[in-house]
Amino acid sequence: MAEPERAVFLDPSQRRRQRLLRAGAVLGLIGLASLAIFLLSLYFIPYLPPVPGVCAPLRHALKRPFTPLPDRVQKLRRFLHERSRRALLRQVERDRAAARPAGAPPVVGAFYATWQEEGIHSLRANAGRLTHLFPEWLHISADGSGLDLADFDLDAVPRNNEVLRIARGAGLAIMPILNNARDGVFDARPVHRLLQDPARQKKLAARLREWLLANRFAGVNLDFENLAADDYARLPAAVARVRKVLAPAGLKVSLDIEAADTPLDWAAAARACDLAIIMSYDEHDQRGGPGAIASFRFFDEVLRRALRDVPRAKLVMGLGNYAYDWTEGKPPAQAYGYQRALLAARDNNPDARPADLVDFDPRTLNPTFNYEDENGAEHEVWMLDAVTAGNQWRMAQGKGVRGAALWNLGAEDPSLWTFFNRERLLAPPDLAQLAVVKYPYDIEYVGNGEILTVEAMPEDGRRRLAVDRATGFVL
Repeated sequence: MAEPERAVFLDPSQRRRQRLLRAGAVLGLIGLASLAIFLLSLYFIPYLPPVPGVCAPLRHALKRPFTPLPDRVQKLRRFLHERSRRALLRQVERDRAAARPAGAPPVVGAFYATWQEEGIHSLRANAGRLTHLFPEWLHISADGSGLDLADFDLDAVPRNNEVLRIARGAGLAIMPILNNARDGVFDARPVHRLLQDPARQKKLAARLREWLLANRFAGVNLDFENLAADDYARLPAAVARVRKVLAPAGLKVSLDIEAADTPLDWAAAARACDLAIIMSYDEHDQRGGPGAIASFRFFDEVLRRALRDVPRAKLVMGLGNYAYDWTEGKPPAQAYGYQRALLAARDNNPDARPADLVDFDPRTLNPTFNYEDENGAEHEVWMLDAVTAGNQWRMAQGKGVRGAALWNLGAEDPSLWTFFNRERLLAPPDLAQLAVVKYPYDIEYVGNGEILTVEAMPEDGRRRLAVDRATGFVL
């Protein structure tokens, strides 16, 4: 006799269905919560350079970090962060192993601006750490074919005699800057006239060769900025013509390349010169709104492009050390040296603890602070210091680049010189030495008049550093 059929899935009371629905809802909520925790954990990981196989962290334009997450999320964040750091470390070691030796001594250069009064004090104290000096002494004439020598005139600017004495005493290669700046603004018109006419270029190159040889300089640094799109396209050929005239006399040509989004062909520009200096700063410049001057992500992207387009034997990374102070609603920003920025933080926040004045922004790894001035105007200040330069150089040095150049002498955080040194440039920066800030040479003048009074004696400053043990970066 056949067995009766069994209704295995029959559920007349609907109780099983209700239990299954409740279980499904609980599992769905758990899944959504897990996904949210995962995304939040990625969000709070400080930016590290993208590494193949590791997800890029999600970001949002927030000015300050969030408060700490619950313990469970913190544990997950630390786990994912550790995995990202280990992957980065492996990538750093691969880059170090793959880097080709430049075949030439490293470049440890610095820019000297005649208007930066503290620059000569810094040069006097640190010339022995440099290999190259780039003084801002030359400007292109209005017709585009001659030299404006006003900033070099040894009688009108007697300080230049001291600059020459210090630089030559330290054995530095002096490569004066030739630029298109007028009263602090880059004027595109003279360069446009130069770049449209090869005859003007040859005339300028001949005049330049004569002047460089007469003054026993090593070459020239070309810094043409704020150009029209067509002129950026013409620039490499013009640089090549200048180099062709200078090279038989043993004179070198270095070219400053803006990191900003310009139509300049970096590869063609690098072929035309002896050294390509990538100005990897001014991510937010004086004319725009406030923000990081060279965030960790920005420098990483600029470095990757430079490694792709510029031969390592020619590649010099520009390291900025200065500050911008934006007044709300009143552009442009005021440019400061690092010391002046710290004084602004202290003087405008007299009741704050020193440790609370400056925030090392965790998204950009750039220092920043805010204050309200005596007129009630809100200010936002961003800086580049020895810590940012140490992080940047640590990223670049393992990739076989030729060297680095500081913008600019006198504006820098003096702790920079603990690693920015021709004797130990290729050694990993000991970022622990950056915990102490000493000012051995600068004097900050406040106010006007002929009578000087001492308001305060210099004191050492201190930083609290959080160094990532896997990568060596300060986070």
